[in-house]
Amino acid sequence: HSARQQRTEYRMAIGKNKRLPRKKGKGKKKIVDPFSRKDWFEIKAPNTFAIRDVGYTMGTKTIGTKLVRDNVMNRVFEASLGDLKPNSEDAAFKKFKLKVGEVDGRHLLTYFWGMSLTTDK
Repeated sequence: HSARQQRTEYRMAIGKNKRLPRKKGKGKKKIVDPFSRKDWFEIKAPNTFAIRDVGYTMGTKTIGTKLVRDNVMNRVFEASLGDLKPNSEDAAFKKFKLKVGEVDGRHLLTYFWGMSLTTDK
């Protein structure tokens, strides 16, 4: 034997014991209803509109460092002028985009983010 052959005989891969069984997965994951981890929020339009209640939306509850506030911030909602102003069904073709700017408890306070017109007049 030469010195080179002797050195290669003792080399082996670390952590490659073929006789040990590998663990597959961490068991069955519990099936949880996704809606049980949600909180409901009321969307409020800016106070320039007579009717401030736009609707409701949901956000995933705070878990660890993921805050529910960060989940619902900067969401954009669309509401027609017919929904935001009393007795103005004729103005329903104007759609307002409202963006969430502040979370106040269970209320999402929005501000004006844009307006668009629909084709039906």
